[in-house]
Amino acid sequence: MRYKGTKKSLPEIARELHVDAVVEGAVMWVGARVRISAQLIEAQTDHHLWAASYERDLRDVLSMQEEVTRAIVSEIRVKLTAQEQARLASTRLIDPDAYRLCLKGRYYFYKLKPEAMQKAIEYFQQALEKDPAYALAYAGLADTYNALAFFTVFPPREVVPKAKAAAVKALEIDANLAEAHVSLGWAGFTYDLDWPAAGKHFERAVVLNPAYPLAHSYYSLYLGALGRSEEGLTEAKRALDLDPVSPAILHYVVVQLYLARRFDEAIEECRKTLEFDPSFTPAHRVLAEVYAAKGMYLETLAAYERYATLSGGSPGSTAFVGYALALSGQRSQAFRVLDQLGATSKQRYVPALSFAVVYVGLGENEQAFLWLEKAYVERTNSLAYLKVDATWDPLRSDPRFARPGASHRAPTVKTALRKRRLSDRVKEESQTRRVSDLHKILRAVIGKEPCCARIDIKNPALSGGVFHNNTVEQKHWPLTRVFQATRATHLVVEPCARSSGRTRYFDSSHDAITPGWSAIRK
Repeated sequence: MRYKGTKKSLPEIARELHVDAVVEGAVMWVGARVRISAQLIEAQTDHHLWAASYERDLRDVLSMQEEVTRAIVSEIRVKLTAQEQARLASTRLIDPDAYRLCLKGRYYFYKLKPEAMQKAIEYFQQALEKDPAYALAYAGLADTYNALAFFTVFPPREVVPKAKAAAVKALEIDANLAEAHVSLGWAGFTYDLDWPAAGKHFERAVVLNPAYPLAHSYYSLYLGALGRSEEGLTEAKRALDLDPVSPAILHYVVVQLYLARRFDEAIEECRKTLEFDPSFTPAHRVLAEVYAAKGMYLETLAAYERYATLSGGSPGSTAFVGYALALSGQRSQAFRVLDQLGATSKQRYVPALSFAVVYVGLGENEQAFLWLEKAYVERTNSLAYLKVDATWDPLRSDPRFARPGASHRAPTVKTALRKRRLSDRVKEESQTRRVSDLHKILRAVIGKEPCCARIDIKNPALSGGVFHNNTVEQKHWPLTRVFQATRATHLVVEPCARSSGRTRYFDSSHDAITPGWSAIRK
């Protein structure tokens, strides 16, 4: 609680919260009974407008909340909408333990950290064991599964269907549950790429429960991804007005400012987020993204390294460190990150987008497109932001990046990538054969077999090959790395002895490629 134990006066608190009155209260919990004492205070004069106490069985806590709300509304003479009246009237008895478990689940969900989200799932599942008809627990479970996919903890195809199933179950129990509409809206926005349907869910949610901060936050991200930045920022600020002390809700304002290219404001608001919670992991990531967009590459690297540390060195966070290394000119270290990601992918899930982002930093756009295509197949959620995310600006001029005139659809590389796959199928057989021939030549060199060849490396058929060499410490080299790092037009492969007769090619932007190869430029 931000103001717990504070010495600030009530008028100061009200100004910070942008409110005219404050509800002050105390809750006493004894066994299965709960007692609430509440008072409404006018901030300017410190005048007590209303006070009352309520005591109920904990199972009836929602109806008690309704009674307190109606009393305050009556006192300040606010007229409730039909939707608000219906929401207050739709209370039901709940299991006290399930209620507590659901609150704990939401607490850990809003931390937006992998280990915390795992705890959130456990709490929501325990709540459902206590009360299988608890719709809010299903909605919390749906939000957490969606978040695990977005932060690349698990493959989206593994967890988002679980999120959708949980949200649908919540709506079967309560068709007017705003939280469940938000969950389905997020899945439609970032996974199904069904943007019209996602928009309807978000719009329905903010009507059903305009006081639900996450509805406004997620709706703001949806609008921002469509390029409707001013509308998105308005929604993000509405969420912040509803919950001004949540680092997560403030974080979504920062993301919206970043997507709107208001970088200086984003930095200022991000620092406020970190004042609330210096260990709030997503804030360090978006701060790094803003620094990168401003060309502040040393700051970018420092912020991404902090993000990686707080993320426990996850593949996604490691990739962003590689991206920052590439931007700051440390290309050889960026390539080592790619090697590390490749090795890690044999042990656990590494999102294709992680490779794409490093290649973008290196300026290797062909490889970036290749991995973006794989990310699309994986249904990587953050592809939803391609249209507006500054990270992908180096690819924006390429006609493959986006389809003109599709602002009402998901702004991804979907259509262009489908066309590319069709073209690739036509060339697949000849390309495979050429790569195979190249591998034979290279194996002949390492095997000390008589061989000499001059190979035209302009042909994109060679760009996907990987040559394995077990005679040196580094085990493999993507051929595209060799070609693009050397900026050569041909590759000369010659036999070489075990001694110092080996040929090495050095380039100012890359370490030695490998013994036995030399690249030449026209």
